[in-house]
Amino acid sequence: NTNGLNPGVYNLNVTVTSSHGCSKDAASTITIFNSTSIEIAHIDSVCKGDNIGDVVITTTYANKYTYLVKNANGDDVATGTGSTTNSEGTPVDKSFSIATTTWAAGTYTLTVTAENTTTGGKCDATTTFTINPIPVLTFTPHAAICENAETTIDVAHSTTHIKTLE
Repeated sequence: NTNGLNPGVYNLNVTVTSSHGCSKDAASTITIFNSTSIEIAHIDSVCKGDNIGDVVITTTYANKYTYLVKNANGDDVATGTGSTTNSEGTPVDKSFSIATTTWAAGTYTLTVTAENTTTGGKCDATTTFTINPIPVLTFTPHAAICENAETTIDVAHSTTHIKTLE
């Protein structure tokens, strides 16, 4: 557990002694990286066809990100990868969005991984979101109606406000 340790390189020394008094030493180093923050903004609920916008990776060490979106059945529906470095190879914050144009309404899980491909350090963030169906609107007025006449608008599956014609 690295809780309480600051980012940096640490020496790890281990000695194992058998019940017969024989021992073996081993040494290695571990690197603890600064935390990578993965912020997924405005994603609790979107309408079918909207983008999942503003997935933001804030990093001081990662040079690559990947994402995976799964539907409620656990099927992969989208994957992607990208760089979190600038033209000089320095890690920088990265923002991207994911198009949902062809996805069915339902619940999805997005996992984003930021990693340093040189050292192997990784950080993950996961969130669940819902794609809501587009409201079905049936509008069946007469082609031309007189002033102050009535017409009918049927709205189904709508969670939005119903507007009134005036």
